[in-house]
Amino acid sequence: TPLWQHTFDMPDLKEGRISLKNSSGGKLFARLIIEGIPANEDTTDASNNLDITVTYKSMDGTSIDPRSIVQGTDFMAEVRINNPQGQAHYKEMALTHVLPSGWEIHNTRLDGLGEWADADIPTYQDIRDDRLLTYYDVGPKGQKIFRVLLNASYLGRFYLPAVYSEAMYDRTINARQGGHWVAVVKPKSI
Repeated sequence: TPLWQHTFDMPDLKEGRISLKNSSGGKLFARLIIEGIPANEDTTDASNNLDITVTYKSMDGTSIDPRSIVQGTDFMAEVRINNPQGQAHYKEMALTHVLPSGWEIHNTRLDGLGEWADADIPTYQDIRDDRLLTYYDVGPKGQKIFRVLLNASYLGRFYLPAVYSEAMYDRTINARQGGHWVAVVKPKSI
């Protein structure tokens, strides 16, 4: 037949390898689809020639614990990036900030809330459904602060991935704040 499909169970893949042999002489196109729950990523912090701190705050600026947020709450994430080097000007830096599935990003460029926070303006920022990709430069001993307005939208327990920044062309310059589990909980009844 021109199409063949086979489902492998985990015990069949003890060594993590699959091999195919084409005995037909014709072209063979193989496609492997893997399903499952991904393992948690690294939950540790790291700092290599760059420092990063992520804090979560209520709209009045008070710190909140993101591990449990009431559904419907508007809050912000504040990412502070410091260049500890006194001589080096870091150019073409990338910040990847992926958010848990239960949180929604307010795109302040579209909803008219662009003036809600005093923060640095990145060179470029790509706002997607679940992440912000921010590109910036930072001078010697300099600091950048980026804020994003969020809403705890969907009830449940979700994984907040690590927030990571690095020089795009020099992997020796990077920093990470590890990820952890967060929850969006029901409001208390009145």
